[in-house]
Amino acid sequence: MDAISFRPATAADLPIVASWIATARDCELWAGQKVAFPIDLATLPREIAMDSINSFVLDRSGAVIGFGQVLAKTPERAFICRVMVSSLHRGRGYGEQLVRRLIDTATNRGHSCLQLWVDDANLTAFGLYTKLGFHETAAPPGDWICPGSKFMVRAVSDESRMRRALLGADLKIRRMMESESKSVVELWHATKKDAYPYLPLEQERTLEDDSRFFHENLLARCDIWVAEEKERLVGFFAIQGSYVDRLYVLPNFKRVGIGTALIEHAMKLSPTGLELHTHQKNTVARDFYEKHGFIAVRFGMSPPPESEPDAEYHWRPDGMMRSNTALRPAIGAYRKPDAET
Repeated sequence: MDAISFRPATAADLPIVASWIATARDCELWAGQKVAFPIDLATLPREIAMDSINSFVLDRSGAVIGFGQVLAKTPERAFICRVMVSSLHRGRGYGEQLVRRLIDTATNRGHSCLQLWVDDANLTAFGLYTKLGFHETAAPPGDWICPGSKFMVRAVSDESRMRRALLGADLKIRRMMESESKSVVELWHATKKDAYPYLPLEQERTLEDDSRFFHENLLARCDIWVAEEKERLVGFFAIQGSYVDRLYVLPNFKRVGIGTALIEHAMKLSPTGLELHTHQKNTVARDFYEKHGFIAVRFGMSPPPESEPDAEYHWRPDGMMRSNTALRPAIGAYRKPDAET
């Protein structure tokens, strides 16, 4: 089973990355004017200001298939740059995984304005960046200009900044009341549609399907905790012992700390450790859990009929991983604790 990971790049990765660049134009588009072609591997780390803080690779079962950097310009502004996927692995979703990880890395570091250049002729990349929230605009005066390329920006909205600032006073984590089960099912149903574009089965499930599963499986076996903001339910998690079976946040309330508040509450409920599964493709959820100290201990396959590659994560307060061969509770065929912070 192929395992996809996102990790800091090392100097040993650069010969592989450099081998993907075949022409001087490719080199200029990837690295700018600071790197001459043919590439000199001895000077490349210095020329691209590479270190373990700003440079990352996408790794597929031990093989490097993508590279990218997050370069801080100011506390608020960062560049996503030198993004590239091996030609053998393009058109398979790896570029989107890589860029999403770079975006999450930048936003988790507090950068509210992300910028990049994209080649005029690279309509696929332009479409991807547009999908992920970037828009074309004029480059700031005095910035370096990349000839034949578009300048794009992605900014945290004023609404999101305001919500993040007010969240601490307004957010409550509490047990679900019996009368709220319908609202929680509706939240879960809507969030799954947004979180799982790669799962046809989830896209086909009706609200009635999810309501039946929730009441017959989740509610019967798990404790349900909800996140409430200003009398509105915006997220929830289901936990059975130390196993976080599900964790969801409404799409419009992601990345403002609600997922963090939910998982931290789960840690208080099970202070000796937590376990969970998430899809290998769900890089947002994997980044979220890894940011909070979870470690991937096993890669496998979710139960049928879903049968999707997944990853098993453990959190321990002391960082010590302990095996648990009977980890996955038998609570039904479809379940995933896919957090969107």
